[in-house]
Amino acid sequence: MSASNANNIGQWRNQFQVVIAGSNGYVNQSLDTSSGYSQGIYLKDASIKAPVDCNGNNTALQQTIFSSGTPFDPKLCAAACSSLELCQFFNTYILYKNGTALGQNCALYSESWNSTYSDSTGYWNGGYHYTVGASYAFSNATNPGICKKGTMSSSSPTSSHAPVTSSTASGSKATTSTR
Repeated sequence: MSASNANNIGQWRNQFQVVIAGSNGYVNQSLDTSSGYSQGIYLKDASIKAPVDCNGNNTALQQTIFSSGTPFDPKLCAAACSSLELCQFFNTYILYKNGTALGQNCALYSESWNSTYSDSTGYWNGGYHYTVGASYAFSNATNPGICKKGTMSSSSPTSSHAPVTSSTASGSKATTSTR
């Protein structure tokens, strides 16, 4: 995912050295839409840092990390979100600890947030540096959970943020924590 892990310099075969003369790396910025959720928005190497909703409620529900070596799959997070009655939005990304991937993180929310809230690129905890890579955001296609004073509604948002919208952007072990 970065220049730091592009370290294949070649190999020896019999008496010949095979070298890598050129290499390009790409990140697929579009993913299959999970059933019932909007097309994912690519947030690069930042995760959503959601504020409280228009009623002062915390919108973060829980975090789950899939770490058994399964491929990156937003459907894992969609299933986790769909299993919670209040969940309307999720942000999924690869969580790194000191540059080593820990797994696919799923941050679940009761309300949708747009890319302007994707400003969390990492944090330090003790001597460990946690960072984010390949981050995507998905909203519930039927009810994105946009806050209105005194209620939650999917129509005519009156809060100061916009819902996540679709755009064309450039089996497993799970650990769950509730915020």
